[in-house]
Parts: sequence; C-alpha cells; structure tokens
Amino acid sequence: MSTVVVPPPPPAVTPSVTPKGFIYPPSEIRSIIDKTANFVAKNGESFEQKVAQSKGDDPKFSFLRHTDPYWAYYRFKVNELTTAMKEKTVSDGANKSGTNTNPTSNESKRVTVQAKPTEIKKKKDEVVLAPLQKPDDPIFIVKRSPGLGPLDIDIIKLTAQFMARNGPDFVTGLLTRERGNPTFDFIKPNHHLHYYFKKLVDLYQICMNPPSHLIKKIEDIKNNPDSVLKRCDNRARWEKNEERKRLEEEGQDSDRLQFALIDWHDFVVVETIDFFEDETDLPAPEAGLFGQRTETEQQQQQ
Repeated sequence: MSTVVVPPPPPAVTPSVTPKGFIYPPSEIRSIIDKTANFVAKNGESFEQKVAQSKGDDPKFSFLRHTDPYWAYYRFKVNELTTAMKEKTVSDGANKSGTNTNPTSNESKRVTVQAKPTEIKKKKDEVVLAPLQKPDDPIFIVKRSPGLGPLDIDIIKLTAQFMARNGPDFVTGLLTRERGNPTFDFIKPNHHLHYYFKKLVDLYQICMNPPSHLIKKIEDIKNNPDSVLKRCDNRARWEKNEERKRLEEEGQDSDRLQFALIDWHDFVVVETIDFFEDETDLPAPEAGLFGQRTETEQQQQQ
C-alpha cells in the first residue's frame, strides 16, 4: 500500500494594511523607507546602524530617529517584512520535506523536446518577403507652403471647402466682395498660395464625390484589413530601398566629382632614370611571380 504525502497548504499572506495611529509618508519618502526596511529585514539591525551612521545628516533618512514622525511607519514595515520572510522560509522547508522521494516517478514524466538545427533553419526560411512593387502615389497629401500661420491655414481650408461644395461662383463673389482684403489674395491665380488652395479644393471634391475606383478600393480594405499592413510594409521597404540607391548614387557622384577635380596636367618630376645602350651589367630581377612565370615559359618552350 503506497503512502501519498500531501504538502501543507501555503501560509496565508497577510495583506499590507497600514494600521492607524501614525502619519503615512508621501510617495517619495515612502519608497526610501520601504527599500531601507527591506534591507534591514534581510540583513538585520546592524544594517540599520550602519545606515544611521553614514546617512545621519541626510534629511531623507531622518525616519531612522525615534523623534521623526515617519519612524513608526518605518518600524511597521520592518516588522511586516521580517514576518513575511520567516513565513516564506517555513513554507519552503515544509514543501521540501513533503516532496516525493521517488525521483524516477517525476523524471519519467518530464520529456524535453529539442528542435533540430535543420528544423529551426526551415522555420526561418519559411518567412519569405513579397517582391517589392512601386507603391501608389499618395492622393490626400498636400505639401504645405512654408510661413503659413494657423489662422491662414484655417481660412484657406474653409474657403476651399465652400468652393468644393458651392462651385467657382462662390469664389468669384467672395473675390469681388473682398477685393481690398489681402487675407483672400490666395484666390488670385498669380498668388504663390493659389496652388495650395486649388489642390485642397480638388481633394475636398474627391471626398464629397469619390470616384468608383476609390470606393472599390475602400471596400476591398474593409473586406481584407490585412492588405493595409501588406501595403505599409511594401511602402516602407520600397522607400528604404530607394534611399539606399540614392545614397549609392550620391557616393558615386562624389567619387566622379573628386576624380574630375584632379588636374592631370599639374605634376612634379620626382626623379629621372637614364638607361644607356652599353649598360649590360644590370642587376638580375628579383625572384617572384614574374620570374617564376618566365621560368615556366622557358620550360614550355624547351
């Protein structure tokens, strides 16, 4: 008949409730008190004496004095943490004594499954990136002209919305009425902000009366939300690839520029070596690649 040893239940954890009767410190000081109390509970009262000697003049550690208003809370935390550590030690000892003495019963149930390196490599190879495709040009992005204030932008946008809704007759009447007002000069075709205003009008008209292909594209996104992530990934990789190509071209252009800046006609004669026809006692060439090749060629000729 086998005997089953049931380990004792874990001890109940007493909730950390601050008793009444002393001042509850603020968060900054409370964190210092809790850390100090934790170390004192682990290392004993000798650690408190060392801290009191080294940090006696520091106002952050004034709670170590009996006259400090936060000393009662500090002692409460020390007692609480000390009791919790003792209960944990007793619980760990009981669990060790109540474990099964037959190691083969537990070890036989544990099966370690390790993946082979080839299997891990296959899993990594399964991640195949889709081929890069040039993304569509963004439609609803307008480059804002520099120097525009928030009020000017609001006026231009609001005027563009009314023109997209009511047509060009609205702008004609507005220009006639505000002829002397420089705030609405962007309506004039020769103004530098007219292109920004006209682009906003076109985009607002697309939003009010979207074309069929745009509606179909929105419906496809609704039915397949993952396509948005795929397009974002494709655009990010495409822009990264284009940036890399641009940097490579800039590097090549820089090399060409440096090469073109060299004045090949500006040189200095370092030394002149003269060879005479009757000079026959020239030194033999050094043994090297060319010498070995010459000996090989001579052997082939023989």
